[in-house]
Amino acid sequence: MKRMFGLGLALMLLAGCVPMVTDMWLVQPVSGQVFDAEDGAPVVGAEVRNLDQPELTTATGTVGEFAIEGQSERQFYMAMPASYLNREIWVVRHPDYADAVFVTRTLAPPRSRQPSLAEVPMFAGLEQGPDECPFGHYRLRLAEDLRAQESLDDLTLRNLTELDGVLCRDPALNDQWQDALEALFRERAEGGNR
Repeated sequence: MKRMFGLGLALMLLAGCVPMVTDMWLVQPVSGQVFDAEDGAPVVGAEVRNLDQPELTTATGTVGEFAIEGQSERQFYMAMPASYLNREIWVVRHPDYADAVFVTRTLAPPRSRQPSLAEVPMFAGLEQGPDECPFGHYRLRLAEDLRAQESLDDLTLRNLTELDGVLCRDPALNDQWQDALEALFRERAEGGNR
C-alpha cells in the first residue's frame, strides 16, 4: 500500500502536479454600473444575474451600481502547470429595457482574487432577441452605438468581442454580428476611431 502511494505521488510530481492546501475563489468579485445608453442616466433596480449560477444575483442601487462579493474557502488542490480563462456570462434585466449581457473572464484555477468591473449600457425600446439568440439585438445595437462614438479604444473592442457567440444559434444574427465586429476593427485599423 505504501509502495502504491509512493508511486502515485512520484507520478504526480513527474507530471508537474504538486499537492497543496490553498484558498480557492468559488466566486470572483464583480462590480459595476448599469446606465441608459441614450442619456447616461443610472438604471435603478435592474437585476444582475449570473447565467450559470442564478443564485449570484443582485439589484442595482440608486446610481445604477451593483456588486457581487467574492467567496473563497481553503481547499485541497493539485497544482498543475496549466491554466485557462474561465468565462462567466451575466444577464441584466429591467422592465423598461431589453435584456443586456456582459462577460467576465478570470484565470483558472481560481487561486487568487480577480475582481471584474463592468459598465453596462441598456437600450430602451430595443426588441428582445429571439429564443435562439436572446441577446442578438442587444449585441448589434451595442456595436452600432460604439461605432457612432468618436473614440473606440482597444479595451472596449476586446470587451465587445467577448460577446461573440454568447447564446446565439441564429445564423443570420451571427452573420450580422460578425459584419458589425469586422466594421469596427476595420475602422479602428484605418484610424477612424482612437
